Amino acid sequence: MKCQHNLVFPTNIVINFRSDTRLRFDQAAKDDQPSDDLTVGKLTLPNKFKSAWIIDGQHRLFNYFHKDADPRFRTRPQLPVIAFENLSYEQEADLCIDINSKQVKVSSSLLLELNADVNLDSTNAGQKLNALASKIALELGRDRSSPIFDLIKTERATPGESFIALPQLVKALGKSSLIGTVDSRANLIVPGVLYGNERPESTIDRAVKVISSYLRLFSEGAKEHWNLKHKRNVPNDPGGHLCTSLGVATLILLLGDLVDHVGSTHNIEFRNLGPDDFVSQVQRLTENIIEFFQKPTSEDIQRFRIHRGSEAAIFGMREMQSIIRDAEVSFDRPGLDDFLHERETILIDELNQIYRPMETDLLQIVLSYLKNEFGETTDGWFINGTPAAVRQRVLSERDKQANEGKSLEECFTMTTDAKLIFESYRSDFQSLLKAPDLRWLDELQTIRNGISHAPYDIKPHWISYLTHEIQPMIDNAKRSLGLVSE
Repeated sequence: MKCQHNLVFPTNIVINFRSDTRLRFDQAAKDDQPSDDLTVGKLTLPNKFKSAWIIDGQHRLFNYFHKDADPRFRTRPQLPVIAFENLSYEQEADLCIDINSKQVKVSSSLLLELNADVNLDSTNAGQKLNALASKIALELGRDRSSPIFDLIKTERATPGESFIALPQLVKALGKSSLIGTVDSRANLIVPGVLYGNERPESTIDRAVKVISSYLRLFSEGAKEHWNLKHKRNVPNDPGGHLCTSLGVATLILLLGDLVDHVGSTHNIEFRNLGPDDFVSQVQRLTENIIEFFQKPTSEDIQRFRIHRGSEAAIFGMREMQSIIRDAEVSFDRPGLDDFLHERETILIDELNQIYRPMETDLLQIVLSYLKNEFGETTDGWFINGTPAAVRQRVLSERDKQANEGKSLEECFTMTTDAKLIFESYRSDFQSLLKAPDLRWLDELQTIRNGISHAPYDIKPHWISYLTHEIQPMIDNAKRSLGLVSE
């Protein structure tokens, strides 16, 4: 955060005094009192460290005391303050929200930085745990051995040079329970696997070493991808993910989950392990994820980037769990099956919305070609134009559906019939489609089977394949046959 040398205080700062005894206010002599309703006097502040807590005005106070501030402002005798006495933590938070929702807000990064400094020794377990998470996140950005050294976005960071948002990292550390959880009734921290002892420094040191070693598995194992950082993801040019705010947050949540899985499965007390042994216990389960990110496609990256909102890191963790499940069927985590089922349902729906209109287009292309080449009559386009195998199947289908009065055109089955017809007039259709070959019809048939019959076998890359590979060929044929206007 930079000091602006010549600023004045247009408004007061807001503070809360926390004291076991009431503050003493000595009223000035009557002759010294102003004529209005104000009362002038001397307020004696508690002679105690951290007795005054800033609710609003951190930036202004920073400039006021900064060594580079204009001396005329830094040495002035007056500082406007509104003070409250013994507000609860909830009241402080509510007041801060009220103030900042009606003016330019203090950035969440700055609040977390301040929180890391002032609440490490707090008697409130929740505040102390949050301060530990903030301090660990900050140290991960300051420790030169950390894979995210100098990448944490703080108030002091130069814009454009950092990639990982402090609030997202702190939130992930909290959700992972790696540091610990809070017993609200007892107002105690229940130590997690990264908790050291009552000295905050021991927890910070242990957590930074373990998390750095863990992240190094990915930064070194999938180095090329890691170095992409937040590069944009576009078709045929994969972007970054792991070394981003969402990516690192996802990896931290995954670490918490892997510790829980390995610990309960193999009865391992992770809290008793040193950093190297700690990471080695989960390393095997990370190998398939590392392999996945060594040569990811744009569609692979999109699997993770498609998730948005406050739960994006959790969804990202689920995607990583599914990669482990693909290689290790016995890997079973609470909620994973529900996630996979929901993902499959959504994917099937998206694929159907893309694929089903393609079937209609393919039928339109086939019928238009046959009628152009062999005439509009049934003897022409159907008897003379269609291959015998297609002709027999269509007639059989029409007989089965006799009660419904279906036409011949309605009894074609795409993509099976399209493939046989395309292959019978290969050179013509390759020219119409502007396609080098017709092997894509096999993939199209696989997609049709995958989304039509349970148990479903769905591939996430199919959406991109249909959109970027198949649809352009269909559009080419439709234009060549005059089925769409130029």
